[in-house]
Amino acid sequence: MLAPTRVCLRSKALNLWVRLLRYHASDLGEDDYFSHDTYDRAGSDLDFVCDTWQRIEAYISGANAENAAAGYTTPQEVMDAWLSSPGHQANILSTYSWEIGVGYYEGSGSYYTYWVQDFGRRDDVYPLIINGEDVSTDSPTVSLYIYGDWQKMRLRNDDGVWTDWEPFQTIIGWTLNDGAGEHTVTVELSTGSQTATSSDTIYLNADNSLPALGNLPDSLSFTYSIPDQKLSPQDYRVTPLNQGNGDSLNWQVKVDGPEFTSTPSAGTTPDEFSIAAGNFDKLTPDTYSGSLTVTVTDPLNVTGSPHVINLTLRVVETSILPLYLPMLSR
Repeated sequence: MLAPTRVCLRSKALNLWVRLLRYHASDLGEDDYFSHDTYDRAGSDLDFVCDTWQRIEAYISGANAENAAAGYTTPQEVMDAWLSSPGHQANILSTYSWEIGVGYYEGSGSYYTYWVQDFGRRDDVYPLIINGEDVSTDSPTVSLYIYGDWQKMRLRNDDGVWTDWEPFQTIIGWTLNDGAGEHTVTVELSTGSQTATSSDTIYLNADNSLPALGNLPDSLSFTYSIPDQKLSPQDYRVTPLNQGNGDSLNWQVKVDGPEFTSTPSAGTTPDEFSIAAGNFDKLTPDTYSGSLTVTVTDPLNVTGSPHVINLTLRVVETSILPLYLPMLSR
């Protein structure tokens, strides 16, 4: 971890939004405090290092708002909380912000999990977004969203040939190059003497006849708060899918660890199963580990099968009620 005393002087680098948010989320957990500002812990004392905007501007210019939360176990839970808060919802839905950075830390601190979002709009950055920021697509036909107000634009796939110049459009349909794998779309924008270039990347899934088990997490964690007498989350719902072709897959689930259960124990894609935690000491802090294995029973020898999901249950003496701070403005 970077020493907090250095973060306010740190030079800019690639992936600035990611580095900014990962740093602050991990600092909150490792130094056990919760604030938009940065502190350094020495024993039981917290020493002020720099304010919010000094920290942010050490990484990047153009940031205009920050959301923070602690104690949530899943992305869905923390997003639900932010969207139910008017100030945080305003940050998320603001059309002024064109960029976002997200940081997450798990492993220490009173709340164990820490979440931070920063929003911004740099003067010289005009993002291109493929399919609303999807990580992957099953179809080479995608939708592009391009920020800004320009006279004309041209595009290209990967390192290919540019299209002819055409009038600028914010939303446009586009076809990726053939072939499974990562593909990049680049746009060049122009108005008079002003130009800008932007790009985005998406993974085109394989188009073949072989089945493949997927849509499964590698790990899941539960937290039980002794003072709150509350388990978070109550359960997880997982949906195994055939991400290779459209055939149905018969699957079964085997759980290792007496603290965890799964229902049902077998099914056919796209059936889902739930994972819950129980049968543990609710009065004593402890950490329980287990696993769950999803295996395709028909057909045999399917890619991705068996798939192991590591399970963790933490029993803690601290509250897991969320804390989140109001919208910042500049």
